[in-house]
Amino acid sequence: MKTHRSATPPERPVRRPFCPPDSLPAVAASLPARAVVARALGEFLILSVMMTIVPLVLAIDLIILDQPINERSWTEAAQHVFILLTFLRFALYARRHPSSRGFSILAAGFFGCMAIREFDSLFDHICHGFWLYPALLLAAVSVWRATADGRNSVLAGIASFVNSRAYYPILFGLLILLVFSRSFGSGQLLWHHLLDDNNARFFKTALQESLELLGYMFLFHGARLYTRREASPRPPPPGFAAA
Repeated sequence: MKTHRSATPPERPVRRPFCPPDSLPAVAASLPARAVVARALGEFLILSVMMTIVPLVLAIDLIILDQPINERSWTEAAQHVFILLTFLRFALYARRHPSSRGFSILAAGFFGCMAIREFDSLFDHICHGFWLYPALLLAAVSVWRATADGRNSVLAGIASFVNSRAYYPILFGLLILLVFSRSFGSGQLLWHHLLDDNNARFFKTALQESLELLGYMFLFHGARLYTRREASPRPPPPGFAAA
């Protein structure tokens, strides 16, 4: 019995350019890798500008204007601007993104309290230390509003923030602001032992306020990353294996 062959010719293999097997992952990841490198370079430039702004603002006060660092100085004015921008970033983000509203409200309340503390000289016109009362009120309202949807949503928002690119800038900003500026700028710990009283007081104030400005700039940088949702999950540490 004769068999009939199919009239359809066999498909011709598609010719592809030769590529060594070891180079295939590199070729496949070339575009994302370029984007990652470009983003890293951009962040390096932003941080470099931040580091440069601090001594420039300090030089405006001490050299150009020949004035001390006080409530009317450019250094403290820059501090006020950056902490207010950080507060506004989180407050507006909480309003526009209900899914992460709990954490965003807590963050806005926290940075709002810091802003109130920075404007203590204005509240002193009412009575000395009056800034504490609006700060406590804002903290209470923020905690109440953030937990209105349940504590689990707040914890989920905190966990999402910790796993984002915004975590380390805000962490470093808080460490600079609350720990390093206080310890390294302490006159009793260092500078009164190295300089005479007048110079130690002048140097301590300039150093401490400039470090606080740097900390506020880190906080704003982290808030910008978080609220623009550029924050992407951080890669796991080397040797970490997913369960």
